[in-house]
Amino acid sequence: MRNRINLSKFFLKQRALDGAIVREKHLTGRDLFSRKRLALIVELSELANEMPESFKFWSNKQNNYEKALNW
Repeated sequence: MRNRINLSKFFLKQRALDGAIVREKHLTGRDLFSRKRLALIVELSELANEMPESFKFWSNKQNNYEKALNW
């Protein structure tokens, strides 16, 4: 059986992590939306690269589910 993500719990943890990063890096009051958007795009791209069967029809590389799930 596959693990299911509890989105409410995920978003609470993400909010806590974001707050800790803002405090640690002294980013309070800065607009981080553009940077967060770019970071999300990069992370999704890295995930997609572990699943080449989904979009790289020319590739012989197999999906790496274990690495994708540990993403």
